[in-house]
Amino acid sequence: MAIVVIQNPNDKAVDVRVAGKGGFLGFGKTDRSLHVGASSSGSVEVPKGSYTVRYRFTGETNVWEGDSFTLDAEAGAEITLQRVSGGNYGVRASGTTL
Repeated sequence: MAIVVIQNPNDKAVDVRVAGKGGFLGFGKTDRSLHVGASSSGSVEVPKGSYTVRYRFTGETNVWEGDSFTLDAEAGAEITLQRVSGGNYGVRASGTTL
């Protein structure tokens, strides 16, 4: 199992889904959801596999989706949800819901 840490340096809380791309954990999907407060962080534990992060800030209607990433080992990942032009984690409007 690996840990995915979500950093939220923004002044709004955010609802996040770490969405597995295929695969199952027992009888349930590998998706994990969490609520991260403003200027805070949160984490979820997931099995190795491929994931995307979808999120929506409190009071907003748009759902955003980041680039997919693969966790091959227990090392995990840390993602900062900060609006930065030219950042190292691509984000786009998502056509799905949380």
